[in-house]
Amino acid sequence: MAFRLPVLGTAGGGTTEIVVNGTTGLLHPIGKEGITPLAKNIVKLATHVERRLTMGKRGHERVKEMFLEHHMAHRIAAVLKEVLHKSKSSSQS
Repeated sequence: MAFRLPVLGTAGGGTTEIVVNGTTGLLHPIGKEGITPLAKNIVKLATHVERRLTMGKRGHERVKEMFLEHHMAHRIAAVLKEVLHKSKSSSQS
């Protein structure tokens, strides 16, 4: 997405948190059942230039809005603060 390209990925794990299916890329099922949908998605993007360009542009915008270094630093800091807070609370009990 950072390179203005749509993402083809599996609909599982962290990919579903990053890729917006149909907007920034196309997701397919995990495992053998995903082979045919993946092939179809490749053909879709190869044959529909405008759709490919639009998804790439939207993906790049999503990266700029959510996944730059300063965004990730804030998220990591928030998680660490929460862990420390929970750690203090449980040790005071």
